[in-house]
Amino acid sequence: MISGSSDMAGSVLGTAFSLLLLASIIQGQNVFYKEKIEAVVGQDVRLPCIMEKRTGLHIVSIEWSKNNDENTKLAVYSPKFGVYLFRTNVSMQIVDNSTGSYLNLPGVTEWDSGIYYCDLTTFPLGSIRRETELKIKDLMCDVSGTVEVSAGENVTIQCNVFSDAQYRWTKNKELVSESESLELLWVTDADTGVYILTVNTGNRRLRKEFNVTVLSATTTTRTGLATVSPRSNITEEWLD
Repeated sequence: MISGSSDMAGSVLGTAFSLLLLASIIQGQNVFYKEKIEAVVGQDVRLPCIMEKRTGLHIVSIEWSKNNDENTKLAVYSPKFGVYLFRTNVSMQIVDNSTGSYLNLPGVTEWDSGIYYCDLTTFPLGSIRRETELKIKDLMCDVSGTVEVSAGENVTIQCNVFSDAQYRWTKNKELVSESESLELLWVTDADTGVYILTVNTGNRRLRKEFNVTVLSATTTTRTGLATVSPRSNITEEWLD
């Protein structure tokens, strides 16, 4: 009886050790993915989820989903049945050695922001999940369209910041500023004109125009900055 109990205890300990070892292997498995990605409205985005190739490791299925109000399935893949898309605005690219995939999101909008889950079911390691937070931004400024200001006052137009973006403010094709904001101090009639903001995000260029009018002291007694109608002209240009 004592010998039987000892063998049983040894078997239980052996099983527990094997499970712990398997769990540690799964947690330590190298998966290429990105925790956070920032993009601008209209940009094409690729979310990677690729396992390190390892002898004896096989992909059983890959599933992409998005966490919004409810968990939404986007795409699924299995080596036997191929790719199935739950949404028409996405595509799934399987890497050549079938160890992972890219989820392609063309022409993203602000709705595409959120947490994306990549669930890899493997043999013999089991399930592995990775999460990517996608943030979609648009070019937003605190002033839109035509700006009227009294002579001698200051004008500041502040626009939101994109990471790794290049900003250029020009007037009459001459460079005025290379920051995300435009500041005009003690304005005079010479500051009147159309100011163009160009933001280069890498593969996309945003362009926004502002019409600044400087009013003489005899025209108005107002002080401060006033925003009139939102008639700004926003255009987009893709870069090769």
